[in-house]
Amino acid sequence: MDINDDDRFATYTVLDLYDGLNAISALQTAGDYRYSNFGFVLLEHVIEAAAGRSYEELLVDLVLEPSHLSDSVFAITPELSANVAIGFRDGEETSPLDTGQWQAMGGLRASARDLLTYVGMQVGLIDSDLSLAMQQTQVQAFADEDKALGLGWNIDKSVNGGQSIFFHKGGTNGFVSFAGFNHDRSVAVVVLVNGRRWYSDLGLHLLDPDYPLADPD
Repeated sequence: MDINDDDRFATYTVLDLYDGLNAISALQTAGDYRYSNFGFVLLEHVIEAAAGRSYEELLVDLVLEPSHLSDSVFAITPELSANVAIGFRDGEETSPLDTGQWQAMGGLRASARDLLTYVGMQVGLIDSDLSLAMQQTQVQAFADEDKALGLGWNIDKSVNGGQSIFFHKGGTNGFVSFAGFNHDRSVAVVVLVNGRRWYSDLGLHLLDPDYPLADPD
């Protein structure tokens, strides 16, 4: 599998997942941090097996519909197609990400409004019936000398202000994104770019001005 291929899971099967697991030694990575799309694929498979339902059905029924996130979908409808941004990489248009049967590693498409609503719920600016579950995702689950993590969230403290920043960033074919929030300032931020230049510095600076902006290219 080419880790630089954004569509590397397009034809990935459950048997491929099992083969991948057989090739991994727990002792190789125990105690180390490595961001892993493979890990999200495995988690999706385990959740589906335990619940007896698809990941898509569970997310819609348990998160999206209760949160009224109507612009967050796994399949672009004709009504939403006119609002879909075109991705670019090295000046060329890119095709949409193909995650195959594995939706947990980037298969959900969402509007800026829905993303802001979601991080607004995470920081408590918007009431949600899922607030307790969201708070649990913010509990530190891992830490080493370089970083701390909740469930899906990076947890960082600004050097000068000491404020706790929660954020997640990612990139796919022709897109990068950043979503985060700061409880100390009651601020939530989303940065979306239809290109491959990272603007995480902008998101962090908006959450806490102590974070410097990167020099423009």
